[in-house]
Amino acid sequence: MKLQLYVIFVFLIFQFLFYGSQSTVEYTFNKDDLIKYPSSSSKNLCTFSINILFKNLEQEIQYITATPFTTDDINFSNDKKSTSIRISRLNVPFGDYTFNISFFNSSTQLNITQFYSINLNYSCKEFNFTELKITPLLSGYTLGFLFLINQLNNFPKNLYLVDKDSNMVESKYFGGNNKYLFQIEKIDSVTSPLKFSILFYGGKTLSFTINQPFQTNTFTEIKSLEYYPKDNITFSDNRIGFVELKLKTNSTNLMINSGSHFPPLKVGTNDMGEVFYIIPFIRPINPQSIKIQDGVSIIEKIVNLPIMEFNDSLIVSTYGNYIDNGEYINFEGTKFLNLVNIGFTGTSKNKKERERLAFPFGFVGGNSNQSFFSVSFIYYQTYQQNYFTIFYNGINLYIFSSTIGSSDTAPPKLLDYEISISNYDTILFKLKVSDNKSGIKSISSSSSDYITFGESLVSGSSLNATLEFRVPYSNINSITLCDYSMNCDSYYLDSYYFLESSNITYLKSPSSLFSISNEFDISNCIQDISFKYNDISVTDNSIANVMYLDIINFPTDREFTIDILANPSSFYINPTTYIASYNTVSKKFECDFIVPANINTGPLQFRIYVYTHTYYSIFLPTRFQLNIKESLNIDLVGPIVNKSSRYLDSNSNTFGWEISFENDINGYKDGYILVRSSIDMVVRNISGILSSGTIFNGTYKFSVTISQNCISQTYSIKYARFIDTQGQETIYDQSSIYLINPFYKLLNDKDDFRNCDIYCDSSLLSPMGKSVDPILNSFSFTPTSVEVFSTTNRKVLFTYTASHPDGLLISDSIYPIIYLTSLNQEFVTGVQSTAIQSSNKTHVNYLTTLEIPYGLGFSGSNFSQSLIIVNCYGFISNAGTNMGYTSRFLKDMGFQYKINPLMNFVNVILTESSQLSSNGGKLLVYGRFLSLVYSVTVEYDNKQNIHTPKQISDSQFLLDDILATDNYISITATLISGVYSNNLIVYPKLFKNTTLPRPSTPTPTSTQTPIEIKCKTTCGGESNKQGYCSKTQGVCICYSPWIGVDCQSQIITVPPPKINQTNPSTEITTPSNSSEITYSSIVSIVSIRELDFSNNVVNNYTFEKWVFKSIIDTDNKKVFNYFSNITINNQVVSNITSTLEWNSNASIIQFAGQDISLNPSSIKYTISISKYNFISQLNTLQLIMSASIQTQDNQLNEECSSKSFGDSSSSPNQNIIDSNYIQLQVNDHSFYGRFIKRCLLDSRTVSITNSILDDNLTEQKSNKVNSFIGINIPWYSNQAIIDPDFSVLLGQPDNSCNRINGDSSGLTKSQLIVYK
Repeated sequence: MKLQLYVIFVFLIFQFLFYGSQSTVEYTFNKDDLIKYPSSSSKNLCTFSINILFKNLEQEIQYITATPFTTDDINFSNDKKSTSIRISRLNVPFGDYTFNISFFNSSTQLNITQFYSINLNYSCKEFNFTELKITPLLSGYTLGFLFLINQLNNFPKNLYLVDKDSNMVESKYFGGNNKYLFQIEKIDSVTSPLKFSILFYGGKTLSFTINQPFQTNTFTEIKSLEYYPKDNITFSDNRIGFVELKLKTNSTNLMINSGSHFPPLKVGTNDMGEVFYIIPFIRPINPQSIKIQDGVSIIEKIVNLPIMEFNDSLIVSTYGNYIDNGEYINFEGTKFLNLVNIGFTGTSKNKKERERLAFPFGFVGGNSNQSFFSVSFIYYQTYQQNYFTIFYNGINLYIFSSTIGSSDTAPPKLLDYEISISNYDTILFKLKVSDNKSGIKSISSSSSDYITFGESLVSGSSLNATLEFRVPYSNINSITLCDYSMNCDSYYLDSYYFLESSNITYLKSPSSLFSISNEFDISNCIQDISFKYNDISVTDNSIANVMYLDIINFPTDREFTIDILANPSSFYINPTTYIASYNTVSKKFECDFIVPANINTGPLQFRIYVYTHTYYSIFLPTRFQLNIKESLNIDLVGPIVNKSSRYLDSNSNTFGWEISFENDINGYKDGYILVRSSIDMVVRNISGILSSGTIFNGTYKFSVTISQNCISQTYSIKYARFIDTQGQETIYDQSSIYLINPFYKLLNDKDDFRNCDIYCDSSLLSPMGKSVDPILNSFSFTPTSVEVFSTTNRKVLFTYTASHPDGLLISDSIYPIIYLTSLNQEFVTGVQSTAIQSSNKTHVNYLTTLEIPYGLGFSGSNFSQSLIIVNCYGFISNAGTNMGYTSRFLKDMGFQYKINPLMNFVNVILTESSQLSSNGGKLLVYGRFLSLVYSVTVEYDNKQNIHTPKQISDSQFLLDDILATDNYISITATLISGVYSNNLIVYPKLFKNTTLPRPSTPTPTSTQTPIEIKCKTTCGGESNKQGYCSKTQGVCICYSPWIGVDCQSQIITVPPPKINQTNPSTEITTPSNSSEITYSSIVSIVSIRELDFSNNVVNNYTFEKWVFKSIIDTDNKKVFNYFSNITINNQVVSNITSTLEWNSNASIIQFAGQDISLNPSSIKYTISISKYNFISQLNTLQLIMSASIQTQDNQLNEECSSKSFGDSSSSPNQNIIDSNYIQLQVNDHSFYGRFIKRCLLDSRTVSITNSILDDNLTEQKSNKVNSFIGINIPWYSNQAIIDPDFSVLLGQPDNSCNRINGDSSGLTKSQLIVYK
């Protein structure tokens, strides 16, 4: 009987094309939703989720039941006579069932009237074991696993297969006629054929066999095993141990299984046929078995690893309260013991973790022994449920919840829905939404994407808005809308909804956009793969290559990705991913990629990702492979530390670590360590500086600078990240586990290399210093109102002063941090840069420039409550105490604490772009309010192109014809109204061949006698009363008061210079002996640019705005300070501070460890540049300065000008050639600049060079001459300080002065006017 009913039901379904009818009622659903199989082969339970659309019901629906299902979502039409419902049921056993859906016109228990009912059949199907068949197709070994492609006949799709022997870690639907990809972790035999068994419910198995996939005629021998650590040990962090395995083998595809959580990692080879692996392990259970399978035999080694325990000594105690002042809530009073990192979340029904903030956020007093936490955040005053959690390592420390204001119980509504493909891995959503009271706050997805209202607004208000946003492609099955009262409603994708903008809307899922026909089988659709270069050598060379793919039955308007598996020994190494797109000329998909240097010989492995399809190159025929024919030195792992020692330089109050990397074939490129101090809890980011050796065998100094009056405490390395020239990295993290710890060779050291104990003289601290927190003496900012949707005017300047009896920590750029928060209760720091305006033993004056994030504080129609409040944390005293100030603290102290966000106008803004190739091509540009963009200007090095954007939406547009370039491009959008956007700087990914700069054998040092060098002049005359010639350097050494290149000039006193408050330039006006003529000399800072090792410009920065401050302004001394940012793409990359000092008297100062003489009436420039992220440690920064001199009255008949550049001395005795000079002359006046050949880099004295940059830059006339000088600063970590000086000379012109167009190379004898 049951079978007859089922047949009738199926017949009716097919007869009405899956539309049912009772009277005029229509219903539709997906037939596959009613017939399910278990998700796993070993299970007997099914899960059902069904969306059914009912139309044209005769009465209004008030109540619906779905027995025995659970109703997840119900959505009605406006007349309530149609509905879309989603129902589900979990854990349904094998069998055939019926469920009922009933509709009622009343929901009260006293009057329930059913007016429509329907029964539907559903089944949890058992596998038809007799019809199942597994046919092996392909096999191959990569990433530490054996991969198989099998054809599964009569299997349901997307079934997870369970291996009977637990050797298979994953089975994944492959596509194309029910093919599956099996991932096998280990095999128990090397005898062919290999047998595998799939486990089904009830203990049934289905077996299949494959031929031996490994090489034959191989041999393998274990040469050595080394343990790190060797002995049992207890760590205070999550550290893991390692085994170094050295093998003698000729196999290229060993399968090694260690029973560890991680597979062994191949790290290199040598010319003796030996292969090196490292095996990570965590808290092993002994004994351990290491099995090595090479196709001929299985070698098993039983080992006992050292026991590693983890001891977490964190102690936390909390209490809390909050204060409501009607504008914001201040939570305070929580005590933390030994707590440095916290998490903060401000969401309720949406449990997404919003913020994870580290010290100093929230800390308002004390030190690590006992700290106090306080934070202010805005709440919505009318309708709001406030909720936040403070947590550490996933443990909730404090939960705060309160409800304020009137009731708002209705969630937002979705009015319209549209999705499209943004690019190969991103989905573009466009929604119309509304809310009745409190306003829309956020949108989230089932894959944990979280977007705020302000981030996604296109038009409208928070009560009725159009939103547009991009999220990464994933298997998103729902989106959730929440308002400010935390009312949320979820919309299930691949479901029908009655939205107000249309009658019925089907909400497509991202997977439906990226879906490919079930008939697409990548293994059969790849017709050909070839390469621009094949059979290549990668010994010390990385090769820019192109892969050409001929693929049929795949949309040509789609892109996909290709991973290059440079080290195919481990699944846990992140490969480099490249993008393949269709070329309409070649009619093939093309992919630019880099072949790294010093990798394995043989086929270079890669994998192709086409959405849900994954295809490994091991399955491809030989003719499709890229062959590496030569690689003499193989290096498959990032930098490994061989030695680490601590050092202390008490003279400079500097200490740190000297870390050595030996036999690093690829060479060290970049890296840093994070050092945390035990009492004041400060975390310092320290970059390494090469102190000896080369990048291949070198020692790097990681230095910390502290004040002389300091507190004794322990400084510990909590994190380290090192990268080699091929992009391979090693990471150590005190709180997390990474596959390759760069310090693993040091785990046997009894002395913990990470810790450095520093003992300070406590008598230098005040008696009460350790019990007193820093005090904020002043705090103000301007402006107090900001146009948050402006592209150029969102910067706020904060000026504040703090003090402590023992002074504040200012070394290593340890500055306070300003945190902003708005109604979304997100704490952001924005783009900010801080400089020290002035400081003394107790006080520090800070200057912080902060750019408000775009749209921060905007709350839609509730703009009257829009607000940004300020919290400032991170005032650290030299005595180890800390202090921070919440908005409440600032307000109570009478300081400014809030910023008013304005929205008087909205500017189009460009924010980022897709990856740009140096070969040019397509580029997606992202931003806000882009729908009105009319044209786009792209600036290259030497040209400018106008583009017409394509595929325009409010958040992105496409440029499809970007030119090839190795340098960055600048993009500006123009609106129809003629308004311009900001400039977006885009750096290309370089696809260029590179060769490692491996040093050659050094040439033996010569022992010949130095050759005497003659000077070009007599150095002041034959009598040698004005100076003498240095025979070793060929320059004049002058006796005071004589100066200049030929010792025939003298210093004269000049009036104080004219100070420019806009930028750090100075002008001195000097009268001549004749009253008819005056001279002016000008020096200024022009720009900074980054140069590579070939002196090519890779970055160029100009200074848009300088902040001026007068420090000293007297008749005999003037000191002025200028501060500016080095910015790119509206991001601050470094800060520059220029201090100009004029003295009427001569003096001697010290700079970079040497005495420097300052002449009377001189101006000294001291230029400080903060931390800058060099593209490469081989690069330099070049600071460009200009100098000029000219006559202000052009009435002389005979005028002339000239200039020269050479070596000079800055020492008081003029006996050391340690500088360069530039001398510019007009008539009898000359302008003299001195550039010392040394600077301070990270508090170390380092030699530098200076260059003349006058080609095509300078202007020279008979009455005017100028010059550009480049000061070349090598790579540094935290700070660079340079100290040039300038002067003016007065004398008599000689015959070498040119009188036409000023093209002389000679200079007159003159007296000198000095700038320092």
